[in-house]
Amino acid sequence: MAGKITPNLMVENINEAAAFYRDVLGFHFVMGVKANSQDAVQELSSAETLQWAMLMRDEQGIMFQTRESLAQEWPGFADMPISASATLYLEVDDVEAARKMADGKAEVILELRTTFYGMREFWIRDNSGYIVTVAQRVST
Repeated sequence: MAGKITPNLMVENINEAAAFYRDVLGFHFVMGVKANSQDAVQELSSAETLQWAMLMRDEQGIMFQTRESLAQEWPGFADMPISASATLYLEVDDVEAARKMADGKAEVILELRTTFYGMREFWIRDNSGYIVTVAQRVST
């Protein structure tokens, strides 16, 4: 049985990560959990420090969790650097609009291009250092 896969990324600041994905990539905040509690919140607010959050864009989800919260689950996370040896791949309906949305808000590390595999895409670095490929199918 196959299901969906949703990345849960370790970040230092949930509020900043969630705001980046909302403002730059068009995700919406689904829910979060307050730091040092199990209290859920339904809105992103600078008044609440979060330890975990989920955001969605269409059918695509992403979760963020603080290093401290992850280390409570498995101590190995405490000294693990925040990084990835993979990219996140976000498919959108309008890559040109997505590129304009990222303008001035994110570090673009690879400008718009059309690939041999039929995708029009660009790459950005998010505020935690993760690489996000934003892509739209242009041919089959």
